[in-house]
Amino acid sequence: MDKLNLMTSFIAVAEEGTYTAAGKRLGKTTPLISTHISQLEELLDVRLITRSTRSMQLTPTGQSYYEEAKKVLDDIATLEARVRKENQNLVGRLRISAPVTFGEQVLMPFIAKMVEANPQLNVELMFNDRYVDIVAEGFDTAIRIGQLEDSALIARRIGSIRMLLCASPTFIERYGMPESPTDLNPYFS
Repeated sequence: MDKLNLMTSFIAVAEEGTYTAAGKRLGKTTPLISTHISQLEELLDVRLITRSTRSMQLTPTGQSYYEEAKKVLDDIATLEARVRKENQNLVGRLRISAPVTFGEQVLMPFIAKMVEANPQLNVELMFNDRYVDIVAEGFDTAIRIGQLEDSALIARRIGSIRMLLCASPTFIERYGMPESPTDLNPYFS
């Protein structure tokens, strides 16, 4: 006899008001719910529900048992959720390649939080502005900025970056206002 199963049936009856509604809620038959209530009352050697042909009502002991049983089942659900969450921690090694500025300014704070939340995770970061060969160099993932060349790699857009070209008034006086970035090539050759 599974006490938790009996308690679950009793709580459903107390909350739904009828054996039939409790059975529907739990996906069980009405006779099975009735059997569970009888078994629980026999196990506890006390009447929890007063039944008549037209209604049912919790006894004072039944009301008290309901409140405490509800707490117990809620505590069990909370415990199970916590255990599931604890077992979802990341473990192992994760090698990431990213551009230097993006890695330092954006990625590092995120990685610090991730490692703090997952102490068994070993993150290896390589900040480099060249496109690494992810497979050949043994990286798990790489962050790229700009257009991705056709590749057999799986890519996902994670955001966008707005870039600005700025010039001092002296530069504009001396060289004029460039129309496009390619207009700057003669000045930097």
